[in-house]
Amino acid sequence: MNGVKKFIIAVALYSVLTSCGGSDSSIVTEENIDPCEGFTGLSTPEDIALTPRADKDAEMLVLEHYPLDFVASQVSYDRVTLDLAYIKSQFPEVSHIKHQPDWAPHTLIVILDSEGDQAYLNGTYNEWDCLNGYYGVSLIDRFPSSPTYVLYFPGVFNMETLAAEYSKLGNVKLAEPNYIYGDGPDICFVNYDGINLYYVFDDAWGDCMAGCMYHSYSAYMTTNGVPGATPIYEGMPVFPYDPVLQECQSRL
Repeated sequence: MNGVKKFIIAVALYSVLTSCGGSDSSIVTEENIDPCEGFTGLSTPEDIALTPRADKDAEMLVLEHYPLDFVASQVSYDRVTLDLAYIKSQFPEVSHIKHQPDWAPHTLIVILDSEGDQAYLNGTYNEWDCLNGYYGVSLIDRFPSSPTYVLYFPGVFNMETLAAEYSKLGNVKLAEPNYIYGDGPDICFVNYDGINLYYVFDDAWGDCMAGCMYHSYSAYMTTNGVPGATPIYEGMPVFPYDPVLQECQSRL
């Protein structure tokens, strides 16, 4: 008899709860709470959707030149893309030179502590879920027998800024870009007045990732809204002293 009473009371309570809304879909449970609700990213989803772009050299050049930007701005990207096309079509002797980025695009290195590493292996580490979801992590590789992880992103981001965000997570010992070391052919540009851009092409070769021993520098100027490029110097064996272009020397 006692069991029957409990059943009647339970049915009555369910009827009261569902009679107002017609269903129990409005009842909040742990299962339907979004843990990333209210998460704010370093850029808008609309800007993140713009990357990766077709011209990888231009996109990385813009990011490195404007380090406060998380995603390369469309205006700057369009300008640099057009300028590179002008230069390489007018001066084919530098058309083979590509930009060597400071870090490998699309990847981030994250090292977890022993507790976080074990949680990941157990399938219970979720500290980075919101970041991974927002920035679209497509793959996570763990080093064999090591708490070091490589996170792969489809977009091209400022990885130094993104690494700082991952460094704030629980159980993260270190987060950093996948830096590229050595030397080689490279491109740099500087901008002082917002109208003229100055590009330096470093045709480097010889040992040390094929570019530590010998260099040949060529520089060109472009003007916003004016088709074409103007040569400043071409094929210089040493970097010339030019106060306008000295900023490039440390980045090549």
